[in-house]
Amino acid sequence: MIERYDAQGVSGVLVVDGDPAGRIKIAPQGRQLSLIVQVTHNAAGPDLRNRANLAYGLHEDKGVMWHHLDVSYGDNLTEVYPVLCTILDRIQLGAESFTDSVEAVLAGLGDILAGRGGLPHEKQVGLFGELVVLMSLAEHSSPADAVVAWRGPDREEHDFGLPDADVEVKTTMSEQRGHWIGSLTQLRPTPGRDLHLLSLQITAAGNGPGATLTELVHTARAMPGVPLADLDTGLGDAGWRARHADLYRSRWALRAPPAFYVVDDAFPAVTPPRIAAAVPDPQRITDVRYRVNLDGLAATTTLFPVAFPAQDHDMKGPE
Repeated sequence: MIERYDAQGVSGVLVVDGDPAGRIKIAPQGRQLSLIVQVTHNAAGPDLRNRANLAYGLHEDKGVMWHHLDVSYGDNLTEVYPVLCTILDRIQLGAESFTDSVEAVLAGLGDILAGRGGLPHEKQVGLFGELVVLMSLAEHSSPADAVVAWRGPDREEHDFGLPDADVEVKTTMSEQRGHWIGSLTQLRPTPGRDLHLLSLQITAAGNGPGATLTELVHTARAMPGVPLADLDTGLGDAGWRARHADLYRSRWALRAPPAFYVVDDAFPAVTPPRIAAAVPDPQRITDVRYRVNLDGLAATTTLFPVAFPAQDHDMKGPE
């Protein structure tokens, strides 16, 4: 029933029999659900000042006071509606107060209440670059191999693990080939394996050839033979949420050809062994973030062709 109201864009009220009286109101145009419960002996309401997408108020109708809990449900109607039903069940069947019931189940809403800020810009750029590489690997080998190789962001391992080497992907919107390195271990090779830094430079595409982050995600998920569950897990680990898809409207394209660099003894990386060799009491240095400028540094042979999915495939890295 509630889904039909939403699909048709029609506001409506569902009356739920019980004591105290309760009802659930849907307003599809505002993407809002409201839980409305008659006030009995306690008019105190929950404190929602630090909660996003939630509002509470007391309203009078024909001499009767009602609790109103309003929730902005965005694209999460099927997640929010059962939570409101659970709150109402606790009130009508469990004889709990309105406030106690709301506070007891708020955790069930999870990140629905976290707001619709989406990914920070830096993480959008990083995920965009990793998806370009993922789809390039898929074309070079197979979608299944590419998804297996993708280790995702914010992990101890490097971004991609190939059979014979690791790849750390760095994406920037700067005119210089400059990249932020987030830790002492990010450019530390795994023993026995070569490490390559893959540098991508992207720029705003405007109305020209390019893609949004959302378009890249949809393209990746549509690859024939892609292990969709594993890909979605990686996207989720990266912070992608389908309900935020409409927020990512910036269109980006490659600014310059991709470039691979071997992270070896000649590469300008700050690593624990180098810190240990140069700094007294090095264990006291626990966190380092720095920017490396690769302009003018000789790139190496590509491990695999890297091409932007929405562009002509002639923009390859140096051979």
